[in-house]
Amino acid sequence: MKFFSSFKLNKIFALIIILFYLASYFSACSSPTKDSSSQSVPPQPQAISYGQPPEFMEVFSPPGNDYADPSLYAKEKEISWADLPPAILSQVQPIISAPQKIIFRKQIQEEKEHWSFELFLNEDDYLGFEYQPEGKLIQIFSYVNEKTEEPGAIFYQGNLQPISLPALPSGVKQKISQLSIFGHPQAAWQAKGRYGQRYLVSFISPQEETVFSLGEKGFVFSAGPRQAMLQPALPYKQDSLAEIEKNLAPFKDKYNLNQILNEIKSQAEKVSIKSSPAFRFAVMGDSRSNLKVFQYILQSINRWQPDFVINTGDLTYNGYAEEMNNYLFSTLDKFAPFPFIPVIGNHDCRRGSQAYHSVFGPNSHYFYFDFLNARFIILDNNSCPATPSWSEQLSAAEEWLRTAGDMKKFVFIHRPPAEIEKWAYHSMPYRMSRPFTKLMSQYKVDHVFCGHIHAYSTATYQGIPYTITGGGGGPLHQYFGEKGSSFHYVMVDVYPQKIEMILVRLVPLKKEK
Repeated sequence: MKFFSSFKLNKIFALIIILFYLASYFSACSSPTKDSSSQSVPPQPQAISYGQPPEFMEVFSPPGNDYADPSLYAKEKEISWADLPPAILSQVQPIISAPQKIIFRKQIQEEKEHWSFELFLNEDDYLGFEYQPEGKLIQIFSYVNEKTEEPGAIFYQGNLQPISLPALPSGVKQKISQLSIFGHPQAAWQAKGRYGQRYLVSFISPQEETVFSLGEKGFVFSAGPRQAMLQPALPYKQDSLAEIEKNLAPFKDKYNLNQILNEIKSQAEKVSIKSSPAFRFAVMGDSRSNLKVFQYILQSINRWQPDFVINTGDLTYNGYAEEMNNYLFSTLDKFAPFPFIPVIGNHDCRRGSQAYHSVFGPNSHYFYFDFLNARFIILDNNSCPATPSWSEQLSAAEEWLRTAGDMKKFVFIHRPPAEIEKWAYHSMPYRMSRPFTKLMSQYKVDHVFCGHIHAYSTATYQGIPYTITGGGGGPLHQYFGEKGSSFHYVMVDVYPQKIEMILVRLVPLKKEK
């Protein structure tokens, strides 16, 4: 009897276990399948306001802003030789005989109307002529190889010496013979110019004296009244090593690029261990010039708990060590607990890159890093003295894109491409832009982020989505509508099969004057 009693109990116990597993199986089958792509991304926070009393309100919007104000290019018009007034044509033609195109603008300066003509040598370089409507020349300036020469900005103090007219180079003398419409050459100077050797020649007519600045082969770089042309340019301040060390020594370890990338790598490994397939990053840019907005944006970003933040450049106004201390790093220390990755902007290097290098490192111009299933490529498309060659950077970028395989690919630059018309007024030159956009399309980059234009604007070019996010604090460009001409940042969620973005704007509760 004991045997049968024990057998019966075991049978009942086994039956209970079988029923338990069956119930668990059917429960799992009947419950809805969770989207694994949502497991590691924190929820969207509720919109709040910033300031006491409140000054800015967060506004969350879906991505995308194709709008550009028609007035952006309404003030300029492409014209031909035949459209130039005869008096102006007679002065312009001896200087540049076959421009690729001519752009005409009417401008108001000091309540007076001026006419501006830009005669393009190619897609990027041009000579600018400014006239009064009655035909009197105001000045000539040049924009060549991303360098602007104009009266008062040709040479520095102590670099101008007299030279006799017969001693001028043959190319200069040949050009002088073609400029007789401006009068007779009376005097000449040679100068070690800011952008190369210059020869300044004075022409005197019954009406006025005009001084021309020419290169050794006779190319006219600028012209204007004698007083302005012979005025030396003011040299820019340069940081001393002592100033850099005094202001930036406390930040060198914490914000050095190698340190930040190691931190991100370690973070990615921790996420991988948890098998979390999704992650989040934020993109902002041009955060210079408005400390309050910069601080509010960092506080707002932090509420989303991103894995890291990328700034598309122009971290401070001049890139000086004291600015980087008081404006940038002191603010990051207080409001940015996340890894902060910089893209160098033109304001960060235009007075030299020594301070920038001292913290972020000399390798911070262009680099890449991986995070889970994505590759991030940062390039320097500025025109500063320390900027690495563009061909060198594109060669590296092509290798990084080629070896990325099936990873998602994000690329970050400061200046946007010139081929997108609404951005062309403030972009990198075509000579840099064309090979860049071609490379992006060739490797089917998932998204390109830019700054430089202080607004939010989007476009698709050759199948690749581009976003400008330059609303981090710099004075806003007013051409991109209510959604675009605003302080903002972009939050990006990356899943295995998709990318989602949210535009977060900081809208003033009271209109600023």
